[in-house]
Amino acid sequence: MEIESIIIGVIILAICIVPLMLMSRNRKKTERKKVELLLSLAKNNHSTITKHEACGDYIIGIDEQAQKIFFVKQGENLVEEQCINLREIKQCVIERNAKTVAQSTSTTNLIEKLQLTFIPSDKTKKEIALEFFNAAKTMQLFGELQSIEKWHKEINTVLNSRK
Repeated sequence: MEIESIIIGVIILAICIVPLMLMSRNRKKTERKKVELLLSLAKNNHSTITKHEACGDYIIGIDEQAQKIFFVKQGENLVEEQCINLREIKQCVIERNAKTVAQSTSTTNLIEKLQLTFIPSDKTKKEIALEFFNAAKTMQLFGELQSIEKWHKEINTVLNSRK
C-alpha cells in the first residue's frame, strides 16, 4: 500500500512538473533565438551589444560606445528590425495610449499601446517609434511598462551625456 501511494505521488508530481519544465525550456529557446537576431542586427551595423533585454515579443539592446539602439520584434510571420543612431536623435519620449473604463464604483485606465518615440535632430526626418505593447495583439502586459521606463531612462542618459 505504501509503495502504491509513493508511485501515485511521483506520477502526480511528474504530471505537474513536466509541463512547467517544457514551458521554461521553450521560453529559453525563444529568448536565445531573439538574442541571436539582435546580435546579428548589431553585427550587420558594425556594432556590439553592451546591454540588452528581452520581454514579450521583442528584444532591445544598446551599443553604448557607438550610441545605437537595436530593436527586434517578432510577430506571427513577421520580424521587425530597427537600428537607431542616437547621434541623430534629439529626444526620446514614452507614448502611452490608454482608454478610461468606467466601472460601478471607479474608473480604470487601460493601456492600449506603449511605444518609445525617437525625435530626430533633423526636422526633415520622420520620428521613429518602437512598439513595446499593443493591446490589439497582446491582451495583457507582461513587464513591458517596466521595460519601456528602464530603456527610456537608459537612452536619455546617453542623449544627455552629449550635452
